[in-house]
Amino acid sequence: MDDNEFSFEESRRANRIIWNRPVRIITPVQLPALILNVSAVGLLLNTHFDKSLVEGCDIEVVIPHATGKDIITVKGKIVRVKKFQDKLQVAIDIK
Repeated sequence: MDDNEFSFEESRRANRIIWNRPVRIITPVQLPALILNVSAVGLLLNTHFDKSLVEGCDIEVVIPHATGKDIITVKGKIVRVKKFQDKLQVAIDIK
């Protein structure tokens, strides 16, 4: 390898699946959100900016079933927050 090449090892704990699905954050604040991807250990979602969504904070997300009849509530901890001009990206470790 020469000086212009880089080598990176994948450091993720689980494979991720792209999953554009509308959900709702219910704790610590109620906001609509969109899951970007999901894995066995976490979620990545976009939502509106809110000062209560900070790294280390507990979070609950309601995911509706595709039929709309049932829901699942996922609890986790915010491990990363990235602010963009028009959205907030939140990475969650599932408990």
